[in-house]
Amino acid sequence: MMAISNLRKWLATGLLSLAAATTVQADTFVF
Repeated sequence: MMAISNLRKWLATGLLSLAAATTVQADTFVF
């Protein structure tokens, strides 16, 4: 159970980081 919990937390963090990076990239490169 602990492994699954950590995996879900890691996945959520990764998605948030990806979303943040995408947003920054979109704001930086506005066409």
